[in-house]
Amino acid sequence: MNEKNQKSEDTHSLRKKAQEVIAKKPASFRKIAIEDMQSLIEELHVHQIELELQNEELRRAQLEIEAARDEFLNLYDFAPVGYFTIDEKGMIQKVNLTGAGMLGCERGTLARTPFSRFIYKDDQDIFYYHRRQVISSQIKKTCELRLVRKDKALFDTRLESILISDEQENPLFLRIAIIDISETRQAQKDREKALVELKEYEKIVESMDSTVTIVDVEHNYSLANKAFLSMHDKTLEQVIDRKVAEIWGKETYEQQIKTQLNRALAGENVEYEMSHLHPKIGERQLKACYFQISGNQENSPPKVAVVIKDITEQKQIEEQLRHAQKMETIGQLAAGVAHDFNNQLMVIMGYADLLCHNLQDEENQECAEMIMRSSRHSAKLTRQILAFARKGKNICVPVDIHKIISETSSILAQTIDRIIAVKQTLHAYPSVIMGDPAQLQNALLNLGINARDAIPQGGEIIFATETTFLDERYCQKHVCNLSSGQYIRISVSDNGVGIDKKIHKRIFEPFFTTKKVGKGTGMGLAAVYGIVKNHFGDVEVESEEGHGATFKIYLPLIIEKQKENEADLPSNFIKGTACILLVDDEQMVRDTGVNMLHTLGYKVTVCEDGIEALDYYKKHWQEIDLAILDMIMPRMGGRKTFRAMKEINPNIKALLATGYNLKGEAQAIIDEGVQAFMQKPFGLGELSRTINSCLKTEE
Repeated sequence: MNEKNQKSEDTHSLRKKAQEVIAKKPASFRKIAIEDMQSLIEELHVHQIELELQNEELRRAQLEIEAARDEFLNLYDFAPVGYFTIDEKGMIQKVNLTGAGMLGCERGTLARTPFSRFIYKDDQDIFYYHRRQVISSQIKKTCELRLVRKDKALFDTRLESILISDEQENPLFLRIAIIDISETRQAQKDREKALVELKEYEKIVESMDSTVTIVDVEHNYSLANKAFLSMHDKTLEQVIDRKVAEIWGKETYEQQIKTQLNRALAGENVEYEMSHLHPKIGERQLKACYFQISGNQENSPPKVAVVIKDITEQKQIEEQLRHAQKMETIGQLAAGVAHDFNNQLMVIMGYADLLCHNLQDEENQECAEMIMRSSRHSAKLTRQILAFARKGKNICVPVDIHKIISETSSILAQTIDRIIAVKQTLHAYPSVIMGDPAQLQNALLNLGINARDAIPQGGEIIFATETTFLDERYCQKHVCNLSSGQYIRISVSDNGVGIDKKIHKRIFEPFFTTKKVGKGTGMGLAAVYGIVKNHFGDVEVESEEGHGATFKIYLPLIIEKQKENEADLPSNFIKGTACILLVDDEQMVRDTGVNMLHTLGYKVTVCEDGIEALDYYKKHWQEIDLAILDMIMPRMGGRKTFRAMKEINPNIKALLATGYNLKGEAQAIIDEGVQAFMQKPFGLGELSRTINSCLKTEE
């Protein structure tokens, strides 16, 4: 309505002005022909319409300008950037809604407020120098600082400032655009942290013993660590973007890798074992783990991370452990059989010895002596079984290995064919260990005889020694229960036929032999194994068929050499009249023992187990000169019986007799005060000498 009124007033004003112009024209101008008048009227009408159209165009332009202004104001107020106008005194003159929102204030409250009030105290100097640079240079400048919201919260910003001057280039005010970069700064910190973590992960991956690789859907490598490069003896450039089949070889890829990779690319976690021929160290056993990982970008194809661990040593240790467990089981079985067999041999040898002692008939005496010889041979076999089982008689004294080797070499040189040379290369110093000299010599003799049999056409047997240090790695690798430290290494070598690698794992098993029937019992190397283990050592073999063999024994050294106690015992019977308490759970062994002791002139009281013996001893201990105890008995064993008797009589004299001891228990009970230990079976001579030695022991 207002617009119409305005239009009417404008038209009326124009008409009045036109009339005044015409009135000032000469009279001749007013005397115009009617035709000309009509033409003039039409022309005036056209001009009127033109003027109206121009006015309409002007009004439309004005509306567009007003709309653009409103749009600009909206863009200004709601822009993602805060806009501030700061005068020469640093006061806020104008600010958009975004800027006010950044500061947490109403826009109306910011007018004439110092901008510095919202700058963090530690960043005031930054703004001061920034403002001076903008004014002095009169070009746009940028800086970063922290602002403080009304609620005291800090946020990071970037300021872009420009100077507005008058026509004389006098500074009027600063226009500042403020961008909140808190999220950008946090993202930058997160990225820097992620990069640090990534570098740490890279260090971990590069330092791993296991190989780590990443494989894409085309089965190409996109990442490989140092362990993988070392495994294949390649550089990184020779692996990245290369096919898996090219690196591992087509046969290995097709048979062991391809299917597993495809399973992993399909999303399945895959774990399996494979073999690989290492270019430098030969056949290796590997454990491979495959799992899918996402690509670097959204919707990118998946990849597979592959971790491969070399488990060759682990497999060897597991195999050694299984072998050790098998040998332990065999040893327990063999020891049980040998113990029972020794008890039977005790009866046979005892009565045969009594017959030899009592018979006057030479023919029958010869038969009895034949029984004795056969029994001794059988007893020797059971001693070998017990040596393997590590349950034989075992004393513990300082032993000079060089002396044992010299004696062993002398025995071999005198008994084997002269086409075989026995040599010594003894470099170990010191060369003294703690052990049983008889057992150690037995072990070396067995190795010497084994070497002799490997060179029937002649050759040489070499005994060598040297000191060596076994570290934790060796001890763990060989599953031999060794402690790290100084050891003497005894090598027994021959240049004979050698040993097939296929049977290396079996050569220490009892009754295993490659010799012809009747040529060997299969107990020689088994006895060596048991003796060495019983001395807290280890034994290993190096051999190839046709290239001889070397057996290496490792025994722990002691620092100082001590003199060995070697007593030369008389071979004849020594009789006596002492009172002896004989304790054994086997009836036949008790009967044999009684007869043997009576033959030697001793008075004997018999008990069938420890409980009965202890009851008797409580009442008659003053009458007993010596107690002979079996080690293994029901209800109460020999060791427990001895301890109980010792509580009754601290000066008790006792002799331990058994088919075997249990894990060194014989030595332990001797250390507790038992005078002697006898290995069944034994004859009259050994029994008489041992009893005599016990009875002579000073109280």
